[in-house]
This record gives sequence, C-alpha cells and structure tokens, in this order.
Amino acid sequence: MEDDYDAIHPKAIEFAFKKDWVKKGKTFSFRKAFSDSFFTLFSKCRIKREKTRTMGTFKKGNLDANAAKEILRMEEEPLQTEDFYPASSNMGSVCLHATGPITPNGTTASLVAELKPNLSKNRFRFTGTSIPAISFFLPAGFSRTSFLEKSFEQPGSKSDTSL
Repeated sequence: MEDDYDAIHPKAIEFAFKKDWVKKGKTFSFRKAFSDSFFTLFSKCRIKREKTRTMGTFKKGNLDANAAKEILRMEEEPLQTEDFYPASSNMGSVCLHATGPITPNGTTASLVAELKPNLSKNRFRFTGTSIPAISFFLPAGFSRTSFLEKSFEQPGSKSDTSL
C-alpha cells in the first residue's frame, strides 16, 4: 500500500514528514513511512499478498463472499490439491497455523466485507476465532451507514458510545 487507500488520518502524512520517515522532496508512501522492514520480511506479508492476489485474479468475475472466504482459508499454495498438514505451515500461509519457533504466530480472526452501492445491503462476515479454514464466518450488518461516511467517535478513558 503506497498511496492507494480510501481514507487516512488527516494528520498522518504531516506526522510522517515530522518524524522524518519521509524525506523532504520525496513522495509520501504509506508503506515506506509506517512499515517495519524487520517484521515485514519475516511475516512474509508480500508472499501472502501475492497468493491472495493470484487467487483473486483466478476468481475474477466470481469474487463473491464465498470466494473471499475460500481465499482466507488457503493454507498452502493457490489451487494446491494435496493434503495439508498443519505442522508444515509457514509464515507465508494465508490461513496461518502457529507451529513453533519458525511460525510462532497464527491467524487471529478473519473478516469478509460485501460492500454494495445501497449501504443498507452491506454485509460483513467475521470468524472471531483463529484458523479460518476450520472456522464459521458469522454474518453481521450495519444498516444505513458506511465507515467512510461517518465520523466515528474515538474510544476514550471514560465510558462513551464509541463501541
């Protein structure tokens, strides 16, 4: 993600320049300013992005909520038909199984969003659990609004209506 985003905090770019994360005269890149190269490398996020992009391209024209869930459930290479063994999981898996020191992390939860022109038709599906390959995606909806159209209240230290 360089500069292709729908929304960004109004002071994020100014903050990045102030911290000298973007050099004077250079174009702002969200990835370059806010990414940690160490974790980016070892999390294999570029590999995961390429796998999901490959499957998204393969599903082009049929990329609905079920196809998105299938992509999030992908444990090895795209379109692999061999059996999968969780012990062989690595950080490059989209559906990530924690297997020890080499792969210490696992997927924590998954979200599929169906965004429609009519906002009341937007649908969201959450797992709320780890390992989407064996989890249920539970439907949820938020009627009459879009997070891009509403200025949501930020959570604070006192009880409020932000959550």
